[in-house]
Amino acid sequence: MQSCSYTEPNLVSWSAVIAGFACAALGAINEGKEIHAHSISTGLNSIPFVCNALIEMYFGCHDFMSAELVFHIMVESDVVTWNGLIAGCMENEHYELVLDMVNELQSAGLKPDIYTTGMIIPLCSRLLSLGQGKQAHSYAIRHGFDTDVRIGATLVDVYAKCGAIRPAVISFGRILWHNLVSFNSLLSGYAMNGLQTEGLQLFQQMLEDEIIPDSITFLSVLSLCDHAGSVEDGLRYFSLMEDYAGRPTLKHYTCMVDLFSRAGKLDEAFIFVQNLPVEPDGVVWGALLSGCAVHCDVRLGETAADRLIEVEGDDAGAYVLAAKMFGGAGRLEDFARMRRNIGDMRMWKRPGWSWIEEKGRAPVFRVNDSSHVRAREIYAAVGNLNS
Repeated sequence: MQSCSYTEPNLVSWSAVIAGFACAALGAINEGKEIHAHSISTGLNSIPFVCNALIEMYFGCHDFMSAELVFHIMVESDVVTWNGLIAGCMENEHYELVLDMVNELQSAGLKPDIYTTGMIIPLCSRLLSLGQGKQAHSYAIRHGFDTDVRIGATLVDVYAKCGAIRPAVISFGRILWHNLVSFNSLLSGYAMNGLQTEGLQLFQQMLEDEIIPDSITFLSVLSLCDHAGSVEDGLRYFSLMEDYAGRPTLKHYTCMVDLFSRAGKLDEAFIFVQNLPVEPDGVVWGALLSGCAVHCDVRLGETAADRLIEVEGDDAGAYVLAAKMFGGAGRLEDFARMRRNIGDMRMWKRPGWSWIEEKGRAPVFRVNDSSHVRAREIYAAVGNLNS
């Protein structure tokens, strides 16, 4: 038999072991800390290669403070280290810290690379920060990153979500080699902005370029048809879906129900729901009920309302939709009954939020909101505008 001898682990094995604890997530945090302690006793904790693995491990275990501590005691950090810290903040949804970290990175004399840029731009999309997105785009152009499909697709996404469809199209055109993700980004942008003609032309271009559409592609296409009220087109693309992307999901079925309902084809919508191969959820019944409210079909609307309340009985939105339908049809007693139910069951409708970009930030607010530190000045300015 061969005898087993102990070999002192090298940098590669150390990093592999530490990263392994990151994969094990919360269940291995104690073991990860033991490895960290051993790296300190052996002097390996000062080596960037090991520190990067430690930062990844702590973020994988959702221990943000320990990851930050490892970073701050590093003797020398490079762009890879900063990227690990930024990626960890993104994964743990500390979005507000990321842009500050990028500024610190540049203050340290380092330059964001293509991976840093690839994390910053999606953050701008999440924050709906058009100003920050433009800055990141300018940096990407100066360093030749914008022609990369990963960067280009995220640029398309941030512009489309901010309603700036022309820069989205330009960013799409700059990409050298397209793939499904880049096409889906622009197609989704067209759907969000209600541009049916452009969206369907892009879908046709996809097929001509032999890029196979997936379920996300068809969700955007059906959404385009939905907002345009094109029932025939919607049915055609819905039937085409199985040839490319397999069986539809509940989201695709919901889109079709909404398409029928918006177009006033409520009986067809109801029959479609009854024949679904999956159990319809509250979103499906809500789409049908909304159509009934718009087109004043109380007969079918009562059925949809009953099913919606059965599925989501503790959601005030179901009762608000039903009350809207009864009010529109002049059935005031039923309208009052629905409003009473909301009060008796102590339900409340989740308020809608708005936001506006201000100096790189996007503070959120709702109706009659007074939480902003300058709320008095804001309301005084609005008063002056209305006077």
